Amino acid sequence: MRHNKQTQTQPEIELMSVEASVLQRRWRSLMNCPAPAALPQSLMIRILSWKEQTIISGELDAKARDDLANSLKNTASDRASQTKPNPIRIKPGTLFTREHAGVLHRVMAVETGFAWNGRTFASLSAVARAITGTHWNGKRFFGLTQAQVQAQTKAQAQTKSTSSNGKMSSLTKKSSAPPQILSPARNEAEP
Repeated sequence: MRHNKQTQTQPEIELMSVEASVLQRRWRSLMNCPAPAALPQSLMIRILSWKEQTIISGELDAKARDDLANSLKNTASDRASQTKPNPIRIKPGTLFTREHAGVLHRVMAVETGFAWNGRTFASLSAVARAITGTHWNGKRFFGLTQAQVQAQTKAQAQTKSTSSNGKMSSLTKKSSAPPQILSPARNEAEP
């Protein structure tokens, strides 16, 4: 929430007209320590206003503090328990192709990582860095998304069932075209 004149309290409005040296002295007297050097004056005014308000009206009672603490704990546990999206699983044998700077690059998923130009990399990001010379999110560089993997796998399963020879061809991702991923053929025994 943006703090503007309509949301300012009367003590804040009064403190805004006070010189910085007076604010520093007031901070020292209320907080029993010097104000942090990097603290912006607008934030100092808000903190001093709050402190003066707690002196006049009193701080929160024990029940209110407990309620706030429980609310914070519940919020933190809610965030922790939120399910994260399923990670994209790439089967060994999956072939990624990407055109970059006029050169077609083919990357194969293997058991130990990703093979490209006779080298094996631990991640797609490492391959993308080797190709471009700059840091890239490998999944983004190769256009890999969960929905796309599912759609590609489904399309390839349909292609395989209608194909006369059962072989799949490599699909190419041009820089401006949607990415193409070739998944390995499923084994009949796999679930």
